[in-house]
Amino acid sequence: MSRQKLKEFFTWGPVWVLIGMGIFTITIGSCVNYFLCLNPWWEVRKSVSWHPVKAVVLSSKVNTRSHHKGGLTYSIDLRYEYRWKETQYIGNRYWFWPDTSDGAKLHSIIRRMPKGRVITCYIDPANPSESVISRESNFSITAFILCTIFIIIGISILIFTIKSYCSGTLKNEWEPVEKK
Repeated sequence: MSRQKLKEFFTWGPVWVLIGMGIFTITIGSCVNYFLCLNPWWEVRKSVSWHPVKAVVLSSKVNTRSHHKGGLTYSIDLRYEYRWKETQYIGNRYWFWPDTSDGAKLHSIIRRMPKGRVITCYIDPANPSESVISRESNFSITAFILCTIFIIIGISILIFTIKSYCSGTLKNEWEPVEKK
């Protein structure tokens, strides 16, 4: 790349707007994918080797929140007590997945866990304060695919922009709009 072409590339123009759009879509797709799909999936995988212990339910209910689009989101509010190597712990995690819009499913879970019920929880022997009741996988393939498509779109924008700029079909300068 010549010195002039390099100078032109690093000035503010359409190339940088497109690069910014590409980076933005990759970042959003990656973050949502990580927090909604990959991190919970990884936690489920890690918990396969955790030890089962008996626990007593201290409290259980379903929390309801309304969100900006007018719908409701539900989460499990659960507290249970368990012992590991003569130490008492309080756990509050039912599963590794984020909130859900399936309130009926959560209400059915909570009905099976009234206060005082003895249940099985799974604890991380390396960190006994980490516990979970359900190690089931609620992996959302739809969310994963949508996030991955978002990432692919961002990568495509970057590739298109850089290839077009290098081939000379995209200039990094604003052209004045002609008035009619």
